[in-house]
Amino acid sequence: MAVALGFQELGAQLSLRRPPRSGSLDSHLGRVREVLLTAVLQQDAWPGVFGLAAAGIARRAQDLVRVCVLEERAAGIPWEKIGEPFGLTADAARKRWGHWVPAPVPEDDQL
Repeated sequence: MAVALGFQELGAQLSLRRPPRSGSLDSHLGRVREVLLTAVLQQDAWPGVFGLAAAGIARRAQDLVRVCVLEERAAGIPWEKIGEPFGLTADAARKRWGHWVPAPVPEDDQL
């Protein structure tokens, strides 16, 4: 059970400072939930655990936004439509995300 684990072990499991690129967002959020629930149940959270959890989630969310914006642009969706769900004008969306470019696809001989 997670409560039996120490906070240092749980923190190491989370790898919040550098969330893994592989694995699902659901599994990452599950690990965050486990650490925070343990902190609340034991009433003995280490300093910064809640901020660390929020920062890890924010980084994963930013990765998701990047992928979605790049996919929308690749599909020819106008900036107006991309910015709309975020409450941004076309100009604001272009300014915020226009510098993002897709990662180059490696050649077959580089795999």
